[in-house]
Amino acid sequence: MNGQYVLNEHFRAFQGEGVHMGRAAYFVRLHGCDQSCPWCDSAGTWHPKFKTQHPRMTGEQIANLVWLNVGDARINFPIQPPLPFVVVTGGEPTMYDLGELTTALRARGFATHLETAGHRPITGDWDWITLSPKPFAAHPLDQSIALADEFKFIVESRESLVASAACLINRPRRPNSVVWLHPEWSKRDDPEVLCAICEAVQSPPLLQEVRAGWQLHKLYNVDRMDPNADPRRIPLGGDANRGF
Repeated sequence: MNGQYVLNEHFRAFQGEGVHMGRAAYFVRLHGCDQSCPWCDSAGTWHPKFKTQHPRMTGEQIANLVWLNVGDARINFPIQPPLPFVVVTGGEPTMYDLGELTTALRARGFATHLETAGHRPITGDWDWITLSPKPFAAHPLDQSIALADEFKFIVESRESLVASAACLINRPRRPNSVVWLHPEWSKRDDPEVLCAICEAVQSPPLLQEVRAGWQLHKLYNVDRMDPNADPRRIPLGGDANRGF
């Protein structure tokens, strides 16, 4: 029976961003997004033409797939390592009701981690929630901000940094939540972008608990090491003529 989730890809890697940077993780990337960021590095998740090429699965089927790829392999170790936490991302995963998926993952013993733009209601049971608001698109909901453990902003210019901060100004959030500023990968050597992040961290004029971040997974190219990952090099923002 077809399930409600369209699975774009799944792969072993490590979390490349935020508080859990460098920690072993298994990524479940769902298809579909209504933001369409110009610098999106997974644009294959939101081009409609590409949707029909991916399977529809139930939460139980996805959880079993993750287990088969990481759970059984643990028996080869004399001392079993802990299971990696599962990062559910996209696209925009909150376009789905995620309750069934998190229930199935937890039944297998996995911790759950959500990455979302926060502009839709969050469903499911999560150990960690990362909000990555898009200031040029739909702003995050108050209830999503209140649930977030950390925030991640992609900085492509000084103006985008200020616009990102404006998403959170005077909006209640957890007192220990951290705001991460990551240079957009194609701008990682841009002095203006790096300087803007440094200034925001050293003297945060708008938000507290601001930290400089990095997309460490891209430096290591770890996402491409698992054969389950999509091997194609999708251009930033996608290529509509090619369907991704």
